[in-house]
Amino acid sequence: MDLQDLKNEWDAVNSKNSASLSTNRIMDAITQKKYTIMIKKIKYAEWAGSLVCVCAAGYVLFNFGKLDAMYLQGIGIITVLLLLLMPVIGLLSLQRLNVSHNTGMPHTQALKQFALQKIQFWKLQRLNFLLGFLLLVATVVLLPVLVNGKNITKDNYYWVLAFPIGYLFKLFAERLAKRYYKHSLQQAETLLKEIETDNAML
Repeated sequence: MDLQDLKNEWDAVNSKNSASLSTNRIMDAITQKKYTIMIKKIKYAEWAGSLVCVCAAGYVLFNFGKLDAMYLQGIGIITVLLLLLMPVIGLLSLQRLNVSHNTGMPHTQALKQFALQKIQFWKLQRLNFLLGFLLLVATVVLLPVLVNGKNITKDNYYWVLAFPIGYLFKLFAERLAKRYYKHSLQQAETLLKEIETDNAML
């Protein structure tokens, strides 16, 4: 084998390695984009929920003058605090799903980190779901006063209907949110596992 043959073989190997590296980089970029989109689905849902809570808090404050009794004013303050606290907790849970940090690290470490972040995310979400029960009680008491300007909470029929309907609505919304979040997180985790499997085969 002369010098020209060696040079041609070396160029062919370099070209093959360069193409392989280029393909891997493209696949990594596509994977990171898919992962980011999956996590952003959760972020958009949380931001929408936070916006609703902030608007509701503003509504209670705007109509605070309708709460003429001391206990109603106390419940009103608690309601506003809950409506502002729950979005903060929700946004803190989103920080646990740090997309850029995950996609920038080795895939094995990213998978472990994602598992820990997912646990922290669900802990904060459960706290929000529990606070939602307090918000439900406060809403049931305040809603007729804020909407109609009348305190009808002494009506037995109101109590019999309001709590079951409110609880069913909360249960439906909570299950819908959990299912949506769980599905998005499972898709992201599956993607990370597929990356790890592909890397192990290389």
